[in-house]
Amino acid sequence: GGGAAWWGRKHEGGDEEARDMRRQAASLIFLLLLWGLREAVANRESVKTVMAAIAADERFERRKDALLEAISCGADRSKKGSFDAPIQEMLEELNQHPDYVSTSSCSGRVAIFWEPVTETGKGVEEGEGLEEPEDQKEQKKRCKGGQWLLCKHAHVTIEDVQQALALRPAEKGTAYFKHEPFILHVQCKSLEAATRLMEAARDAGFRESGISVGRKHVIVGVRTSALRMEAPILVDGELVVSGEYLAILAGIANEKFTKNKEKSDNLHRILRKSILSPPTGCEENDKRAQDDDDDDGWTIACNPNICEEIRKILCKSGDLETRYRNSKLEDGKVAVPLRREALEKLKESTDVDDELNFIRSQIKHGNCCLVKVDNLPVAGKQIKRSPHALLVEAVKQLLTANGHAMPEGKTLEQAGVPRHWEEFGDLILLPEGSFQSSPWDLIAPDALWSAVARALSAKRVAVKAEVDEGRMRQSHVTLKFPPGGDSWVQVTQNGITYSLDICRVMFSRGNVNERARMGTIAAAGETVVDLYAGIGYFTLPLLVQAKCSKLFACEINPDSVEALQRNLLANRVADRCHVLLGDNRETTSLLDRSAHRVLLGLLPSSEQGWPVAVRCLRDDGGWLHVHENVAEADEATWLRQLEEELEKIARRQGRGEWRARVEHVEHVKTYAPRVWHLVADVEMRPREEGS
Repeated sequence: GGGAAWWGRKHEGGDEEARDMRRQAASLIFLLLLWGLREAVANRESVKTVMAAIAADERFERRKDALLEAISCGADRSKKGSFDAPIQEMLEELNQHPDYVSTSSCSGRVAIFWEPVTETGKGVEEGEGLEEPEDQKEQKKRCKGGQWLLCKHAHVTIEDVQQALALRPAEKGTAYFKHEPFILHVQCKSLEAATRLMEAARDAGFRESGISVGRKHVIVGVRTSALRMEAPILVDGELVVSGEYLAILAGIANEKFTKNKEKSDNLHRILRKSILSPPTGCEENDKRAQDDDDDDGWTIACNPNICEEIRKILCKSGDLETRYRNSKLEDGKVAVPLRREALEKLKESTDVDDELNFIRSQIKHGNCCLVKVDNLPVAGKQIKRSPHALLVEAVKQLLTANGHAMPEGKTLEQAGVPRHWEEFGDLILLPEGSFQSSPWDLIAPDALWSAVARALSAKRVAVKAEVDEGRMRQSHVTLKFPPGGDSWVQVTQNGITYSLDICRVMFSRGNVNERARMGTIAAAGETVVDLYAGIGYFTLPLLVQAKCSKLFACEINPDSVEALQRNLLANRVADRCHVLLGDNRETTSLLDRSAHRVLLGLLPSSEQGWPVAVRCLRDDGGWLHVHENVAEADEATWLRQLEEELEKIARRQGRGEWRARVEHVEHVKTYAPRVWHLVADVEMRPREEGS
């Protein structure tokens, strides 16, 4: 019995060991299965990751190609292309990098933004219905909620500001003077590429830069708010700051724009050191370009509306010549570069069903044609040269060709090469002294001035001289090219056309704001006398826009009268204007007590015309608009003396006791340091009894 019990316990223990072994084996098998499953899932996820990365890369390449094609096909029709000139070189280098493409940018701008007053009395927020201004092709940018009166990617002058304000809408609104700093948005191929770009931006001082990661795009925003400026200058349609303050704002904005330019240039330098190294394969590409010179230049010249479609087709078929950019031709068509091998393909029948069939059809119907173009623009970096740089290069080449050189120890301005000039259509008006000193007198005049004209893309070139200070204000401009050419020019301001002989009559662009104001004066139905009409600076706005019923224009200069008569006809108001040639003290003898309003637009002082103006006012009085150059410190004294003197003149003329009150003072522009060209709007009325 004892042996049987022992035997049973032994076998019972053996079963337990077997079961333990089976359990361990099962656990091991289960762990092996789990490990295999995990590896399979990991491999699957790895494949998914790789496929997703490939898809993201392809998506980025398609997006980049679409953006760059739109640029080259003239999607942006502004003169500067899609980039602001100050940052064009940086953006073109950035877009050559395989990991980046710019989506939007602004080099920084000085602007005036106007917004209307809504029914609730609040202005529309900037950006509501507002498209960003693309260029200066038009200075006035419109949108649903407001408009840009001024937008320049450069320094501004007080004249720019005044001219912009003159274009403000008639309805009530608020305008802000702004400086908006550099901003750039770049789509990146990967988060790693975005991180490199953001670090470079922050190293350059753009501290507010950041990365935006979406489902399909990684975008870096390069920005700073440190140089932003915004100040209200118009409220309810009324200018709430003085002309002096506008000049201060313009100066501050220009300083900020200079610092902004230095900052964006610093970013360009840092990008070149850290990211924008020359792409690999440049040597091979250069060699291929040299070997293929004979086949260069073949393009499809097409209408701009099908340019993008043709470029896409060529790209898809592998026939697009990617070494070159599109080129705009003189007839307005766009030349799309193609490989030499594509010529034979395009000559095949339109029955051939391939990617190029659309292009063959367009050629057959005359919408495009094959053209060989010399000097196609090379893809990649292109530096837009300023007109001043082109002028300097042209005259230096002219000197070298004639065995001369630029004078040593002198700046370009000291050597007579101007940096700034005025444009009147196809005529360039250079400042006084331009190209007048040695060595320019050693060059044949025809050769010199024709070279200047070509460099500045002008048909005519003239040089300023001093204007007579007397009442005639005679111009002494000299037309240099072409010799004996026509010197009449045309200027359009505020919708009014002014024609003048630039060699005999001066034109002041700085008075644009006052000309615009005269067009808003409540003069409908009035009789107006303009004692110093000139070519119609203020006469025309009063007739065309203010709708006065009759105007007597007095002018002593026959050259100005000739231009005035042309301008009256051109603006279709000659029937309401009587031109009086001669001294206004004599020509107004029949205008006593006839005018509701008299203009005295003579500088530096119109005081000699004050008695004539008072004599012309009706018996119930009227308005005088008195122009004068006045030192800032003397303004209050001059205004008080003006009122007193006008009242004395009325008494001397036997008109009894009249009251003269300055109701408004317009600061037109600075005439000299701390000297303003003022216009005093003076209301003169007979005093009521007992007053």
